[in-house]
Amino acid sequence: MSELKPVLLIVDDEREVRLALRRTLERDGYAVKEASDGASALGMMENCDPAVVISDYRMAGVDGVFVLKKAKAQFPNTQRIMLTGHADMATVEDAINEGEVHRFLSKPWDIDQLLEWLQ
Repeated sequence: MSELKPVLLIVDDEREVRLALRRTLERDGYAVKEASDGASALGMMENCDPAVVISDYRMAGVDGVFVLKKAKAQFPNTQRIMLTGHADMATVEDAINEGEVHRFLSKPWDIDQLLEWLQ
C-alpha cells in the first residue's frame, strides 16, 4: 500500500509555471492544488488545508509574502516556500520577516532540490 503524500498549493500568476510544477509534483505522487493569484489562494487554503504552500513573490494584488503570512497564521505547521525570479536582499528579508518562509526557490527552479525539501 502506497503512502499518501500531502496536499501542495501552488500560487503563481504564470500558467506555465503552475502547470510545470503540477506535472512534476503529481508524477511524484503529490496532490496538487493551484491558484493563479494571491486572493484565490487565500480562499483555497480554507478548503484544502495544504501541507505546503509554494508561492510566487510578485503577483498583482495580493503578493506572495502576504499569502505565506496568512498560511502561517491559519496553518502554523504548513511549510512555506517562496518562488521568485527576483531574489534581492529586500525580497529575502521581507519574506523571512513577514511570511517566515522555510525555503526560497529561484526561477528557473531545480526540481530535484524541491523534491528533496518536500520529503
